[in-house]
Amino acid sequence: MKQDPKQGEREDIKAIRQAHKHGKHTLRELADSTAIELNRVKDLVHKYSLPLTNDYWRAEKYNNPDEVIAYQTLTRLCKRIDAPEFSIRQASMSNGIVNGYYISRVPKV
Repeated sequence: MKQDPKQGEREDIKAIRQAHKHGKHTLRELADSTAIELNRVKDLVHKYSLPLTNDYWRAEKYNNPDEVIAYQTLTRLCKRIDAPEFSIRQASMSNGIVNGYYISRVPKV
C-alpha cells in the first residue's frame, strides 16, 4: 500500500517541530536529528513558515560598511543603535535605514 504524500509531509513536520522543541535550532541540526534530507527540511520550513530561531539581526553603517553590528535579539540591537523596535522591524522589511544603519535579518544555515 502506498503512503499518502500529505501524510508523509505531516510526519516530517511533526518530527521537525519535535526536534526544534528539544533544542535543535538550525536547519542542519534539524536535518541531522530527524534523519530528513537538508533540502527537504529547508523546503518544509519555508513552505509552512515554521518559526525557527536560526537568524540574527544585522546593522551595517551607512557611510562605513566595515562597521557591522549583529545580535541574536532585536532588543539588544535596539539598545545598541538607540532606535525603537518598530522602526527596526519596518526597516528590515523594506531595506531601509535607521539612525544611519542599514537593517537586515540574516538567516543562519
